[in-house]
Amino acid sequence: MPSLDVLRAQLLGLLNQPASMFVRVINAVPQGLVNVLQAKVRAAGQANQPFNPTFQRGPPGSRKPDEKQNQTQQARDTSLKRAPNPGR
Repeated sequence: MPSLDVLRAQLLGLLNQPASMFVRVINAVPQGLVNVLQAKVRAAGQANQPFNPTFQRGPPGSRKPDEKQNQTQQARDTSLKRAPNPGR
């Protein structure tokens, strides 16, 4: 049987664990943002280009869907046309 001090330490560890996990989760979001920004700075430095933090998006419809997306959409459309209506 563990001593009273060991039992107290184990109990305090169990009580402290949820709070520690909560703090780690809360800290993960800003840390992830910092990691992404740091990677952008490194990439901009390697390319010898100034860092531009704004996201450049083209005009609507300027991005062409890739072939896999087209095939998936065509398969979905085909299956919807062939699907029997169970309500009738």
